[in-house]
Amino acid sequence: MTAEKPMTNVILALGGNTGDVQRAFTAALQHLQDTGALEDINVSRTYQSRSLLRDDQPDYYNCVCTSRTPLSPLAFLQAAKKTEQLFGRQDKEGRWQERALDIDIIDYGAMIIKEDTLFIPHPMLESRSFVLFPMRELTPQYIHPENGLTIEQMCGAIKDNLDIRVV
Repeated sequence: MTAEKPMTNVILALGGNTGDVQRAFTAALQHLQDTGALEDINVSRTYQSRSLLRDDQPDYYNCVCTSRTPLSPLAFLQAAKKTEQLFGRQDKEGRWQERALDIDIIDYGAMIIKEDTLFIPHPMLESRSFVLFPMRELTPQYIHPENGLTIEQMCGAIKDNLDIRVV
């Protein structure tokens, strides 16, 4: 008899604005499931919004997924980064640039992690409607583990004016 691996609940945000983004979301999540990094995946609707920079970039598409993982936070981060690259993300893109796929760990087992390469919960969670709105669909009872705010309180305080809409 084999012992089951302990699983941790995770919340991920997926985003992108080049290529067939919705297909990339589906394929990336399937890849993470096929490799054993995720189980029991639930995905929000997809939202479209302007770039945070309000520049001439194409609109972004975003969704959130809840799932479970047997991986440690750092091992999952590595799996997510490899998946981004597999589905078209290039290191030369840099921060705030157009991208085929971005995977952010929003929450990992309600833990608070502050390391050089990993901050959980995601440090910009409270200020991003394109994460909070789809997240509210899947986790309406979510409470931020660090500041104690509910998902409704965070959604109500959003002032990013990104003209976000469901597609």
